[in-house]
Amino acid sequence: MLIWQAKPQYNRAHCHHGRANNDRRWLKTHHSPSAPATRFSEYPAVVLLARDVVGIGGLIIIAGMEHRKLRNWLFVSLLIVPSLILAEQALGKPRTFKTGTASASLPSSVSAIKFTPDGKMLVAAVNRSSRRGERPFTGGEIQWWNLSNGKRARTASKDIRAYGLALALAFSHNGKVLAVGGGNFQDSSFVHLYDTRSGKLKRKLNAAGEYIRAVAFSPDDKWLASAGGVRSGEAHLWDVSTGKLRREFTLEETAEFRSLSFTRDGSTVLADGFEWDVKTGKTKTRVHTAALAVSPDGKTIARTDEANNQARNICLNDKQTGKLRRKLQAHSGGVNAIAFSPDGTLLCSGSDDKTVRLWRVKDGKLIHTFKGHKAKVNSVHFAPHGKTVASGSYDGTVKLWRIP
Repeated sequence: MLIWQAKPQYNRAHCHHGRANNDRRWLKTHHSPSAPATRFSEYPAVVLLARDVVGIGGLIIIAGMEHRKLRNWLFVSLLIVPSLILAEQALGKPRTFKTGTASASLPSSVSAIKFTPDGKMLVAAVNRSSRRGERPFTGGEIQWWNLSNGKRARTASKDIRAYGLALALAFSHNGKVLAVGGGNFQDSSFVHLYDTRSGKLKRKLNAAGEYIRAVAFSPDDKWLASAGGVRSGEAHLWDVSTGKLRREFTLEETAEFRSLSFTRDGSTVLADGFEWDVKTGKTKTRVHTAALAVSPDGKTIARTDEANNQARNICLNDKQTGKLRRKLQAHSGGVNAIAFSPDGTLLCSGSDDKTVRLWRVKDGKLIHTFKGHKAKVNSVHFAPHGKTVASGSYDGTVKLWRIP
C-alpha cells in the first residue's frame, strides 16, 4: 500500500541525497507479520486530513483498530474520497439552494434569479403552494441568499403575497434598487422597488393587467420598463425617481411578454420580438419570440426561433441589420431563458428539458450541458465575474454551476 506523507523524522544525515527536512517521499508499507505497526507520527498528512473528514472521534476509532490492513485501507480512503469530491465539483457538481420549507411539505417554484451587481448575493423570485403537496402556486416571495456561507439572508413576502406571484427581477445598474414584478394571472399585477441594502420596500408601482412577467432598467437607471400579458399584451415605462408611469404601450393583444431589455444607448426597449422608441413611443415588430437577451456590447440579439413554449432553437441576430448570424440547435424542450456572459463570449440557456446549456458565441459550439434539475428551468443568470452561472427551476431549487 502506498501512502504519501510529509517526512518529519529525517534530516540531512539520514537522507541519501541530502534533501531538506520538509522534503516529501513515498513510503511503502508491506502487509507481512514482520511489518511494523502503523503510527500516527509516521503519517501526519493523513492525520490532518482525517481530522477534517471524520473528526477527532472517527480518528480515534480508526487508530484503535487492531487489524493493520483495514486500518491502512481506511487511511488511504480518507485521502481518495475528498479528491473524488473535488473532481466531481470541477466536472459540474452544482451548489444547490433549496427555496422550499425545511420539511418540503409545501412545494415551491423559482420563477426568476439574479446575482447582485457586486456578486456577493443571489436573489430568487419564489412561489409556494398554500396547501401541502398542491400546485399551482398561490403566494410569492423574494429570497436573498448569501453566497459566502450558502445561507438565506432575508425574505420579503408580506408585500408580495397580497398581489399574487413573484415572476420577474431586475437590479439597477448601480446596485441600489431591486425591481420585482408579478401578479395573480387575473386582474392584479404589480411592480415593487426595494432598497438592496436594507431589503425594505421603497415604492409600489400600480401596473395594469393580469401580471408582470419582465422588468428592466435603462442603462442610466432613470427608467424602468415592465411587460406582461396574456390578454392585455401591454408594456410600461416608469420614471424610477418618482414612480410615475410615463408611457404605456399595447404591443400585441392576447400576447405574453417574458423578456425585456434596453439597448446599450437606452433609446430603445426590446420586448421579445418588439421594439419601441423611448422618446417617440413608436413600435415595430421583427420576430415574436419566447426568450431574448442582448449581448453586453449591444451588437447581438439572442432569441428563440418561435414565440411559443415549444421553441427549441436559439437564433443569434445582428442587432443593427437583423440578419441571422447563427442558429443553435439548442434543446429537446422549449427554451425558457437566455443570458449572455459579462464579456459576451458565452451564452447560457435553460429549458423545459431540465437542462442548462453553455454555448460559445463566436462559433455556436456547445461547451457543456449541466444536468441536475428535476423540472423545467425557468431562469438563468451569469455571476458578475463570469465564472459561475445560476439556474432557477420549477423544482424549487437554485443551482450554481462552475463554468468548465
